[in-house]
Amino acid sequence: MNHWAMTSLAALCAVASPAQAAPWKHKYSKLQIPDQVTDLKLTNVKDAENNGLDVIVNFGSAEGGESTTIYVFRKTSGDVPVWFDRAAALIVVRPEFGRVTATTQPTSFIPPGQATATGLKQVFSTAGRDWKSTAVALIQMGDWYVKLRLSSTTRTPAELAVRLEQTLVSLKWPTKLAAGPVATPITACTTPLSFAAEAALAPADPSAGLMAAVLASGAGAAAAGAANANVKVKGRIVLEKPGVWCRDSAIVGDGDQSSLVAVYRNDSQTDGYLLALGDSGRAISIGRNSMAAILAEEGKVTAPTWTPSLILLDRTIVYRDFASLAPPIQLLAVADKGKVLATARTFGDKTAITISSDAFQ
Repeated sequence: MNHWAMTSLAALCAVASPAQAAPWKHKYSKLQIPDQVTDLKLTNVKDAENNGLDVIVNFGSAEGGESTTIYVFRKTSGDVPVWFDRAAALIVVRPEFGRVTATTQPTSFIPPGQATATGLKQVFSTAGRDWKSTAVALIQMGDWYVKLRLSSTTRTPAELAVRLEQTLVSLKWPTKLAAGPVATPITACTTPLSFAAEAALAPADPSAGLMAAVLASGAGAAAAGAANANVKVKGRIVLEKPGVWCRDSAIVGDGDQSSLVAVYRNDSQTDGYLLALGDSGRAISIGRNSMAAILAEEGKVTAPTWTPSLILLDRTIVYRDFASLAPPIQLLAVADKGKVLATARTFGDKTAITISSDAFQ
């Protein structure tokens, strides 16, 4: 399995902190979570990377028959439909749930304190061991995602749906959030992507690689197909992508790996995509190198190139360009085997770009 996909999922293994009597407050988003939601007590808080960018807050009943988990992680790529789709996909393959059946369709909703339907939710019945139902919701909260996952051994899916609503209103949400986009359930892309069996590496071009890192450092612009603001380079608009996502039919791998990763893109986009790793915001993107396109216009390079980037919660790592659009299975290997051109730190006061010596080889 790809190292970065494993890192994403290993977040649940972080060291737990003791239960707190006062509400727990997320340092950056200002979301406050009380010591008790419904009748479940807070059991622990886990910080996946010890930096506050991916936090897991667990609640449970004394009898162990019901659990609620609240995740807060940074918005660096994709959108609510992408990460909700990943969360639902991973619920379906959890072995402890056995046979999982959706009892509702993915549904848009307006989260407490917001005016726009930025959230998606869904409820399932389960037939594995003792579990009877499970539910998931995902919300955009400014520059953050909040995910709720509830499971019960006794409640019907309809009853758990009520518990989900009760949990949502029990949280103290930050005020004055900028309106996010309306979240609509993701659909299959209408036309498949096309790529060769394997893409060749493009000739080394430090200037193009550096520009890719500069764009990556500016709020995750490396995410192919994302709803980013226009970015100007040398006075020109070089990135303008609508933020309507679909799930591509490209096969990434087999066995467990196929459920951990999936391909997403804008439905009209044919020159790039986002490879989601797990369900907590980490991804690998690939898209046309904007600087290479400008240099080609000016006759300084002969062909366009495609830049792969590993998007993590605190940084984006830019790799050596490909000469064509790489297939997902090849892109998945980039994080382990690709030549790093630059690393752009995207969070905190000391954001910076570090150029690798590989950029010049």
